[in-house]
Amino acid sequence: MLGGLGLATFIAPSCIMGKGSRAYASQWVERLAVCRTLADVTNRFECLDVTGKDGRIGWDNAGNRLTLLTFPNGGWMVLRTLNSHGHIQGGTLITHDSTGTNRVFFGHVCGSETLKGNTMTEAYSNLLSIGTFNRKEVFLNARR
Repeated sequence: MLGGLGLATFIAPSCIMGKGSRAYASQWVERLAVCRTLADVTNRFECLDVTGKDGRIGWDNAGNRLTLLTFPNGGWMVLRTLNSHGHIQGGTLITHDSTGTNRVFFGHVCGSETLKGNTMTEAYSNLLSIGTFNRKEVFLNARR
């Protein structure tokens, strides 16, 4: 009996598949909304700059960690994610960018996500079109 319980404890977290959390997203939208400049972001959060890097970057977005992408025109965006696998609130992507816009997406988030693109439009398009992850944008009425 104890062996079965131990196995269930080990397997159960990997069976959880989060599909997005308004509560988790709202917390991060609020934290990011006060950031008006890139310096505000980098002073408040630990950022992994993925500018010019291709492919998946291993970054778990634990604690205050964000993924950062900058663009040739001086624009920037940061990404906060929570993996769908093993997290009830998982399946959540939150972005904040140099225009002051916060965007939230729910759907399959598999491991560490990366930002890529030469423009903000391209980067947002890439977030929505990764594989067959079927993500949708969710509006939380968050303002800067």
